[in-house]
Amino acid sequence: MAREGHGFKLTEKQMSPQAVTPAAFTLPVAIGTAPINLSKRLAPLAAPVNVPILAWTYDEAVAALGFSYDFKNFTLCEVIHSHFELHKQSPIVLINVLDPAQHYEEVESTVLPIIKRQVTIEAEGALINTLEVKSADGSTTYIKNTDYGTAYNALGQLVISVRPGAGIPAGATSVSVVYSKLDPSSVGATEIIGGNDAVTGINTGLYLIEDVFPRWQLVPGYLLAPGYSDNPLVAANMVSRVASINGLFKARAVTDLDASVRYNEIEQWKNDNGYRDPHQINTYPMAVRSGRTYRMSTLYVGTACTVDAANSGVPAESASNKRLMADGLVYSDGSEMVIGKNIADEINSAGIVTGLNFTGNFVAWGNRTAAFPDFNDPQRAFIPVRGMFDWVQNNFAVQFWSKVDGMMNPRNTGEIVDGGNFWLNGLVASGFLLGGRIEFFESENPASDLMQGIVRFHFYITPPGPMQEIEGIFEYDISYLNALFGA
Repeated sequence: MAREGHGFKLTEKQMSPQAVTPAAFTLPVAIGTAPINLSKRLAPLAAPVNVPILAWTYDEAVAALGFSYDFKNFTLCEVIHSHFELHKQSPIVLINVLDPAQHYEEVESTVLPIIKRQVTIEAEGALINTLEVKSADGSTTYIKNTDYGTAYNALGQLVISVRPGAGIPAGATSVSVVYSKLDPSSVGATEIIGGNDAVTGINTGLYLIEDVFPRWQLVPGYLLAPGYSDNPLVAANMVSRVASINGLFKARAVTDLDASVRYNEIEQWKNDNGYRDPHQINTYPMAVRSGRTYRMSTLYVGTACTVDAANSGVPAESASNKRLMADGLVYSDGSEMVIGKNIADEINSAGIVTGLNFTGNFVAWGNRTAAFPDFNDPQRAFIPVRGMFDWVQNNFAVQFWSKVDGMMNPRNTGEIVDGGNFWLNGLVASGFLLGGRIEFFESENPASDLMQGIVRFHFYITPPGPMQEIEGIFEYDISYLNALFGA
């Protein structure tokens, strides 16, 4: 007979970071590695490998991909921690490419002690389905779920629980274990870049950004791959992916530059390796907070999303001079990078965003896209201006999608013009544009195109650029000497 509940039932839930979900948001898409052995989706569903995960909360992200503070090996955990806990932002799309069926290493037979009828495998990433437990001398093989049970503890360690009265003798003090564990080091540029299968049409790696809008009708805003985007091949493919998502949308690739390179050589490294695209935001070097090391791209995206959220999800304001969740800057070897404003400005002048501590708190520092100084026009060179051009284009497509295949008549073209201008006027009133209008020109719509159903609308927009340099002009005014003699 099933036990019926009666009276009180008391449960306790471990505290988890709570994200503040703005009414509108900028959607980051992050690709990397996760401790997939801890995923709650392993059964009955397949492990989430090369599957986009839309997470609105920390709990959702951890349930799907697991969590570890080993940010060096499990790069998506760094993103999860930064996005939800440090920056209180939501949502995010996470793509894990670490496949336990491919990226693993076998651990030779190891004798471990039985302590209070438990055996703990301390190595992270141990895979339960590969575990074999034997007697210490290896002569007897024990049976899972009969002689012992398995589970992961709060630290992500695999714990073997000896069952009383079963095959493992009560007096045994140790057992021998053989297992495989995840090997994040075997994940490289090939897995991150991925591709599209010509036969099945299935996307993997960076190509999965194409799946985001069809799945959730959310337009990606930023693409990041911390731990891998300092590879020029990965960075080039990131830029290629964000330039035309679903053949329509645009986003920005936030890339890390090689943090082993000293600051006086980083501009040359950037140019030599081709980090020079208008849809690219270069970040450098790395940062530390509360003893943990983060890639700069991770923290920059958190700052940018926070600024966007404060502006109703509109990316009109620069993330520069906004709080960077860092206590210091470091090179990849952990050595401290101490820079003053003069050096930070030099780095900025190369089209690179860095960090700066000028008033007691670190801030992101830099307004320029990767295209600067090759291009210095606002549309390609200023991060918020480039972001607004992308955002207005993306939103125009989404807002007026219902007009596609409608009748080509003055009423429908007029509704697009009127509706577009009404929308742009609202952006101007909110301060997100200095001005904007949409026009329907006869000169841009020849009869030959109209007969083929091709209609063009012309947008004129001027996003506000950042006040990058504020100059105060100070002059000695001799007339104030009259104050010596009274009014």
